[in-house]
Amino acid sequence: MFVSRAVIVSMLLSVIVSTGLAQDSLYSRAYGNAQNPAIIFLHGGPGYNAVSFEATTADSLAGRGYYVVTFDQRGSGRSEHFKGKYTYAEAIEDIRSIYERYHLTKATLLGHSWGGALAILFASAHPALVRAVVLVSAPLSMQRTLHTIMKNYAIKFPDTASTEHQMWGMTNDLDPKTFPYSSGAFQLAMSGGFYQPRISTEKAKSLKARLRASDTSLWSSHMSFPPTLGLFKNEHYTQLDVTDTLAKLATHIPVFGIYGSEDGLFDDSERQIIRHVTSEQHFFYVMHASHNIFIDQQDAFLDAVVTIMRDKK
Repeated sequence: MFVSRAVIVSMLLSVIVSTGLAQDSLYSRAYGNAQNPAIIFLHGGPGYNAVSFEATTADSLAGRGYYVVTFDQRGSGRSEHFKGKYTYAEAIEDIRSIYERYHLTKATLLGHSWGGALAILFASAHPALVRAVVLVSAPLSMQRTLHTIMKNYAIKFPDTASTEHQMWGMTNDLDPKTFPYSSGAFQLAMSGGFYQPRISTEKAKSLKARLRASDTSLWSSHMSFPPTLGLFKNEHYTQLDVTDTLAKLATHIPVFGIYGSEDGLFDDSERQIIRHVTSEQHFFYVMHASHNIFIDQQDAFLDAVVTIMRDKK
């Protein structure tokens, strides 16, 4: 019987989860001195994990004088064993449980991609617990982002006879509000190289090599589907738009944005919306970086976070 690599990887990861983690809590980890200002990293997805940030960046950020906490969201990555209803309210409560576990009274939320939406939702629900919200490559409107992906893909592959364009056409014919459309769009973004800069720096190559060599590298290309499907079923998350919510939040909590110039999930009009909501002085535009800015241009990313932590007003 033929067994695919994906199946083998899933089997291995299941063994890791069942033998290496407590079954009654979310996976989490802390870096640095607990007396330093706290930063909680919220990973992307839904359904991804914090491995790529942990293996490449968490220690370096903690070394700048911060207490960095990471965790895998419910049903995702090393928290795959921790099932749930998959609702926004549940996700918010899970973040609050991280505060309790690490005895945090206030923290800066560093939300990458989908994690940015969670950061906004949590800060709106529990503003007293949040020093600042930092959006890293985070969509404000999922529908705008999906539209941008489809537009950018059509521009990159204009030949209507090509396989790429035909794949685009199959997705483009679907209802944008459906799960198959969003799933297809993100797959096109992946295959189209929208998550990667055109040229990787030597440091970025070194960081990726470190990630591949880490004992958690198997998770770096793993997606957990229950959270994705659950949040679509229960919350229709692909229609989420937190633009107005963020604007209201910014009136009493500092909000910041860190975005890459080569991130194919955004165009100039979307970045301008984010600039306007966060305010120009709170927006960091990182050249030659794509979606994973903390790998593509780590020094610029760390410098931006340090600046933000020093100036949260």
